Amino acid sequence: MDLEIFQTTFTQRAILGALLLSLLTSLWGVFVVLKKQAFLSDAVAHASILGIALGLYLGIYPLYLAIVIAIIFAIALTYLRNRSIQTNDTLIGIIYSLFFALGLIVLSRTTGVKVDLDSYLFGSLFGISTEELTMLSILLGISVIYLAKNFKQVLYSTFDPENAYLQGINVRKNEYLINIFLSITVIAAIKAVGLIMLSALLLAPAATARSLAKRFSQVIPMAAIISVLGSITGLIISLSFDLPAGASIVVVLSFIFLLSNIYSAYSHK
Repeated sequence: MDLEIFQTTFTQRAILGALLLSLLTSLWGVFVVLKKQAFLSDAVAHASILGIALGLYLGIYPLYLAIVIAIIFAIALTYLRNRSIQTNDTLIGIIYSLFFALGLIVLSRTTGVKVDLDSYLFGSLFGISTEELTMLSILLGISVIYLAKNFKQVLYSTFDPENAYLQGINVRKNEYLINIFLSITVIAAIKAVGLIMLSALLLAPAATARSLAKRFSQVIPMAAIISVLGSITGLIISLSFDLPAGASIVVVLSFIFLLSNIYSAYSHK
């Protein structure tokens, strides 16, 4: 591999994007794994098709509208989950199917968008823009500040919501905010790795860290390290063999997850 390729602007942007994305997704991915809501991230990604479709149809930057749709999805889901007798998976499945179907209807009325849509479905990390890097940086900064100020409340609400409520913690507010942050994170990551592979990027580092960590205080730092190392390794493989960056990253992170589970299974015998 020619090392000069690392001096090109698109490669440097891809590396920076991978770093920001790794830290952001590992941060919120931990709470997705703890809350056992793996289906939620996939649902948000598919529901965001409505925002992407509206953006392409109206000629507006699609991620802006996708973020709006993702926030609406998160609020609607959280509201109904607290007031409905239906199970969480049932609500997620119905609501995201509605958003996805509306997106397909809008796309059917839109012409000449196949190339643009493909970049959202399959990712384009090497095509990440300055605007998208700025979005990731701002979202990561806000996420770190929010969790630094409210970590104990968020953690307590996640692990034991009933006791947290009895202790005076606003569990419902934390649930809304976690789902909103997660939804925006999903949208910010879509353009980099694509809608199809996004869940693996969000879940694999967190699940790996949870299986290896001896204390919870180790889970988030370990998830961040695994995510960064996996993403950079995936990028190097992508550059070396001319492979899709997003797919390469997901394959590396998935292998790390599988190896960690094998190690955990044998180490506990």
